Amino acid sequence: MIYIAMTKFVMLSFIIFNIFYCCIKYNFAQEPITDSLHCCLEKAGRVTKLEFLHDLTRQQWNTDPDKAMKYARMAYEISIKAHDSLNLAMAYKNMGIIYYLTGENEKALEYYNKALNVYTLLSDMRGISSCINNIGIIFKCFGEYDKALVLYKKSLLIDYKLDDNKALASTLNNIGEIYHLQGFYDKAIFFYKQSLFLEMKFNNYDGIGESFLNIGSIYQENGMYKESMENYKKALMLFIKTGNANRIALVCHDIGELFYSEKVFFYSYLYAKKSMNLRQKLGDKQGIASTSILLALIYEALGYNDLADEYLFKGLLMELELKNKKKISIALTNKGKMLYKSDEYDQAIKYFLNSLELALEMNAWPEILDNYEYLSESYFYLHDTSKGLYYNDLYKILYDSIKKESSEIKRTNYETNNTLIAVGDHEKTSIIDKLGTKNIKPLIFLSTIIITFLIIFLFLLNQKNKRN
Repeated sequence: MIYIAMTKFVMLSFIIFNIFYCCIKYNFAQEPITDSLHCCLEKAGRVTKLEFLHDLTRQQWNTDPDKAMKYARMAYEISIKAHDSLNLAMAYKNMGIIYYLTGENEKALEYYNKALNVYTLLSDMRGISSCINNIGIIFKCFGEYDKALVLYKKSLLIDYKLDDNKALASTLNNIGEIYHLQGFYDKAIFFYKQSLFLEMKFNNYDGIGESFLNIGSIYQENGMYKESMENYKKALMLFIKTGNANRIALVCHDIGELFYSEKVFFYSYLYAKKSMNLRQKLGDKQGIASTSILLALIYEALGYNDLADEYLFKGLLMELELKNKKKISIALTNKGKMLYKSDEYDQAIKYFLNSLELALEMNAWPEILDNYEYLSESYFYLHDTSKGLYYNDLYKILYDSIKKESSEIKRTNYETNNTLIAVGDHEKTSIIDKLGTKNIKPLIFLSTIIITFLIIFLFLLNQKNKRN
């Protein structure tokens, strides 16, 4: 057993070492590009300078939001002085994206609306579609799923009319997210698949990674942990390739959640801490809040109740500030579960009811189901049979509906695998080649030597113990 445990530990260390190596490699590789852009910026005319500033903004927003905002503001100031409406709209939109990535959703909404107003005056349909899409994302964060879906559908119609398949891929993914959050898993998988195929067509690695990440999340929520991990690993490698620190942090968080679901708390903690470190560096308030809640669950499972309370309330306060209804609902349910485990049923019920109210507003099936189950059990423990039966009946009705969705997911997974095979070997080869596997081979060779020496060392140590 000791060899199996140590081998798993070494392999996990190998994976984490790869992540750190690839992140460092990306950061060094990006410097010359950034420097060359700076040099060009000094010599460029107004129009070229604005193009460079927009490029610098996009290059930095996933790794250094403060720098990205500096470049976006420079573009804004130049556009204002030159009365350049098109570049002004782009600067507004870029600032909105940066605010969104750092979790400042109300500011993001303000700047998206500014950009939308300018694009509307210019009758720029691509700009209008992009802003409508981004505003939909903010409403999604606020738990206003119906409003978000209306905006996504408007954006989808524009993308179709413009025959803009790249924008279409993003919109399809966003529509999938709404159905996902509401628990309509078969619809979500359908839209994620459509988005994935388009992203693969354009070799958009961030987009492909996003689709794998979302599909992995659906599999996790339906207890298909093996399929979930396979998708998370694909997403992680793609985000490492593109250097998308924001998404690397998100995948690490989701893998941490997956290990937590499987009660492998050591690995869960490692990935949650990796996610938290990245999110703190990025100043990602939304990410910090989510990972704080995950760490609270891990600490509670390990018996560190004070730390669990500290991280839970930290996360909850941040979610309240960000007005993220779904995450607030989840945090309230988690606090209720902690009280439930401590036999404090009266207090637990208050948290479950508050969470349920928010979940019903959003029509979020997974959170509604979770609260029904715990409300039923809590009332039964308090000998309030009528309320216990009431919530138990609601739980059973909703559970049967979700179970149908879950069986549909298993069927869809089979179809997805077959469809992906049909995409064509040449497209797969193109993606594998562009992942830069040649650069990783020396690292794999070095890591294999290290692992071999460790196993030999453990074997010799065991033999010595036997002789003693």
